[in-house]
Amino acid sequence: MRAGRSETLRRTGRVRPADGRIRDASVRLFAQKGFQGTGIREIAAEAGVTTAALYHYVDTKEELLLDIMYGVLDPLAAAARRIVNEVDRPEARLSALVEHHVWFHATNQLATVVTDTEIRSLGSEVRADVIARRDVYEAIWRSVVADGVADGTFRVDDPRITAIAILQMCTGVAHWYRPTGPLTLTRLSRRYADLVLSMVRAARGGVPVRADTLELPSPARGLDAHV
Repeated sequence: MRAGRSETLRRTGRVRPADGRIRDASVRLFAQKGFQGTGIREIAAEAGVTTAALYHYVDTKEELLLDIMYGVLDPLAAAARRIVNEVDRPEARLSALVEHHVWFHATNQLATVVTDTEIRSLGSEVRADVIARRDVYEAIWRSVVADGVADGTFRVDDPRITAIAILQMCTGVAHWYRPTGPLTLTRLSRRYADLVLSMVRAARGGVPVRADTLELPSPARGLDAHV
């Protein structure tokens, strides 16, 4: 018998990606109706496949939800690690993290909303794994904020709470962003970076730091990953 993804996760720490049509249909329906409100037959119909064909790729709805969440959390963590490795100075690292996070959430709105809101729908074993992956990503942000405090660039009392607050603010873009808005996504990402630099009171030599004065990598870099 073919092992389900939950069992594959238990043994290997990975799930194999779902068929693209099925995954995209799941993202749309989970975002619109919620995980609990979506039936497996609805997903098959939305994907344009039979229920039997859907079960060729997945065993349960939960496997589809895991695939969506891993497709969000793993690329975010990989990009954050790359930024930390390639970008010097805490203010530039934090700005680059913000710009990428905003860009990612604006261009993958439904998947990021599902990931943000449906962790509660997972079984306890796989939920713990998803939370651990999310915590890895958050830890990178906390470390960057703490480094800025340590070298005197940032002035905040609690790097952990500050990092969580910044992430919550930036994640919210997924709930309201529209490509037809007055700002391009490039300018929106840069505005968010400036807001965050103000939040941490970033300064060098007594002069406030602005994102436009920093050399930052493209926030779109690496978005060809499975999302």
